[in-house]
Amino acid sequence: MKNNIDAKNDSMIVFTSGQILTMDSEQKYVEAVVIKEGHIVAVGDRSLLKAYPDAEIHDLKDRVLLPVFIDSHNNLSSFGCFLPTCANLIGLTEKESTLEKIRMQARKKSGKGWITGHNPCNTTSGLKSLDIEY
Repeated sequence: MKNNIDAKNDSMIVFTSGQILTMDSEQKYVEAVVIKEGHIVAVGDRSLLKAYPDAEIHDLKDRVLLPVFIDSHNNLSSFGCFLPTCANLIGLTEKESTLEKIRMQARKKSGKGWITGHNPCNTTSGLKSLDIEY
């Protein structure tokens, strides 16, 4: 990994003295990571600390530092938040069984509005119409 960042910035944090995992197959671990304003600006061996003399150093004390995992697509969080309020259509292939699940969900939901359903495999795609009235 190369660093082309100017080191003359004042509010920086350096993590060192631990196992720092990079997720880079060519360099899995580094000795130090420099962070400025929430962004990684340098990674490498301890010699890079010379380029950041004013950085606040945090000793990891042999702990492990690894990248944060961010679910930017939101499938998992959407699934967890909304599935309990949806009609579960997973695995349904017949129109009547699909309509029955939708009816059951409609009975649970008071008032008017949308009834949502969840089917990640899209097994109901062969159904031409699910129009129903209440």
